[in-house]
Order: sequence, then structure tokens, then C-alpha cells
Amino acid sequence: MFTTWDECMKAVSCYTKPEFKSFASMKEAQIFLDEGDEKEKTQPKPKVKKENAVIAYIDGSY
Repeated sequence: MFTTWDECMKAVSCYTKPEFKSFASMKEAQIFLDEGDEKEKTQPKPKVKKENAVIAYIDGSY
């Protein structure tokens, strides 16, 4: 979380097409982050049984 626009831009300027979200309070921002953490915990982990297997994660653009 960033509290100033300059601080945010320094952190994300190296990424293409960053997405931004603002909140009225720090509490709202924390709730949003906590909900995202919960979604990650509930996603199933891939089961890999073969040696030399490769798992690729994509952002959906391909």
C-alpha cells in the first residue's frame, strides 16, 4: 500500500500497464488485501507426480 502518488509511481513505473485502486481509508484497503489472500488460499494446488514436470502460470493474456 502506498500513501502518496509519487511513492506509488516509483514502485510501479517499471511495469507495463499497472492497475491502480484507491480506498477511502486504510481499513478498507486492508480488508481488500485480506480478501485477496483468502482467495489465494482456497485455490487448489497442482498435483505433480512426474519428475521433470513444468508448471506454467500465466496472466490470462495468452
